[in-house]
Amino acid sequence: MNSTSRTLSTLLIVLSACGGTSTPPATTTTPADPAQLTGGGATAEAALPAGMVRIGGGTFELGSSTGDSIERPAHSVTLSPYFISRTEVTVLAYRECHAAGQCGEPNPWDELERPYCNWGASGREAHPINCLDWPLANSYCRYIGARLPSEAEWEFAARGATGRTFPWGSEAPDDTRLWWSATTPREGTTTVGSFPAGASPFGVLDLSGNVLEWIDDWHGAFTGGAAVDPRGPDFGETRGVRGGGWQAIRPEWVRSTMRDGDDPSARSDDLGFRCARSARVGAP
Repeated sequence: MNSTSRTLSTLLIVLSACGGTSTPPATTTTPADPAQLTGGGATAEAALPAGMVRIGGGTFELGSSTGDSIERPAHSVTLSPYFISRTEVTVLAYRECHAAGQCGEPNPWDELERPYCNWGASGREAHPINCLDWPLANSYCRYIGARLPSEAEWEFAARGATGRTFPWGSEAPDDTRLWWSATTPREGTTTVGSFPAGASPFGVLDLSGNVLEWIDDWHGAFTGGAAVDPRGPDFGETRGVRGGGWQAIRPEWVRSTMRDGDDPSARSDDLGFRCARSARVGAP
């Protein structure tokens, strides 16, 4: 073997020892679960949480051009997909958060309301939790990995893209669709989910009647103009309240566009809540 051949042989041996002539190892990739992806796989979507309904997002008119001044102006809003509680949060569900030390004990502002407060009342485990302020409602939603719904999310869940007057449609409210006091005076709340005839386009229940509901937004006038996933004013004195409670006696009080606000520390016997969260993985 001449010197050139010996040099080439030596070089091949060194390269082989260093991996220079070996085939690179195959790269393995764990495929994404198609059931967890939307938008052609571009956006990962969380699994549907227990007790919630998936709303696929869309564009609708938030507010009303014919209702109270606080409901105006009606304006276009586009929402991303999200989840929202099918019913109002119950006493039984809230009890778990309280037992874990993450939620405080509900108590009424006014002792005259105590008989209608469901916390600690026998036989009301499936009634909505009431007599709790905004911070307590917010604490529960955070405990389950969610949040209070935005005003736009709440209204879209109630009205859908067609802009229903009431969650069930345009028909006048009656005792088959919601728990209220217009025809039969009520003495407190009732079991959640008792009125399937009052369901919204997405199958969400109790958006009218039983209890009013805290939302995440500060309460304030609409600014108008198209918006995407709006979250309301940056600050305020009152938190938004939506829906109609068991004390409602007029149809306009249970319309899906009816808006109101209350002191965040208010603890009323006709005020409860439900939770929501984004459908995107990792988003609140």
